[in-house]
Amino acid sequence: MQSFGFNQFGPPSVFKEIVQAPPVLSPIRVLVDVIGFGLNPYDAALRRGEQQAKRPLPFPIVPGTDVVGTINSIGSDVTDYLPGDLVIAHPNIGGYASQVPVSHNKIGRLPSAFPIEQAVGLP
Repeated sequence: MQSFGFNQFGPPSVFKEIVQAPPVLSPIRVLVDVIGFGLNPYDAALRRGEQQAKRPLPFPIVPGTDVVGTINSIGSDVTDYLPGDLVIAHPNIGGYASQVPVSHNKIGRLPSAFPIEQAVGLP
């Protein structure tokens, strides 16, 4: 799976393409094919290493907590969403990727008339 992250803290130039194994889908998660993601202050602080004491993470780190996309597949316990649904999502991390698994209670349907460019900042 294609993603965008970093292997060290620093300026924006530390970002690079990272190939990851496909996500494993738990029973309460959906797999979202990412259309767009938001760049927010938390992600910048994470990249600079300012969150390391509060939230230590192993490298490589793929940030991203604001995502818009379509549901690719659903976990066995998910009954309120279907593949193909357009959603906004708030994953714990990992949104700078082609796909991200997200708990079904951290997504919401996006009306088709709502601009995706604005929706990525909603989560």
